[in-house]
Amino acid sequence: MGSLLRWFGIDVVPLPSPDILPRNPGQLVFALILIAVLAPLAEELVFRGLLLDWLKQKINVWAAALILSVIFALLHNNGFKLGAIGAMAFGVRMALGVASSAFAIRYRSLRASFVMHATFNCVACVASVLSQA
Repeated sequence: MGSLLRWFGIDVVPLPSPDILPRNPGQLVFALILIAVLAPLAEELVFRGLLLDWLKQKINVWAAALILSVIFALLHNNGFKLGAIGAMAFGVRMALGVASSAFAIRYRSLRASFVMHATFNCVACVASVLSQA
């Protein structure tokens, strides 16, 4: 994506790799347990289980989903100082929040949102290790 932005003449600051992501295959199993299972489980329970349920009693369900998605994206270490890349990272995380909320609303369960969130994080972990190779 950075190459595409540079092609359009947009200056791109390299996106630093989050310190939590694994750097070698030895760290991958531990990271998958923490980042691809426990973190999504906890986040889905809090955001879509507790907060979405509570907030949709107070306001429209889709407004609640949108508000929680913005909060979800802001809490995920966004680097707005990175310019376009930071804004895109925020957009991806917000889209993940909206999709997770949509799954939770549509299926009245956290299973689908958890699976999507866990898959997203799993791909990030594996990609982090592969990019170091």
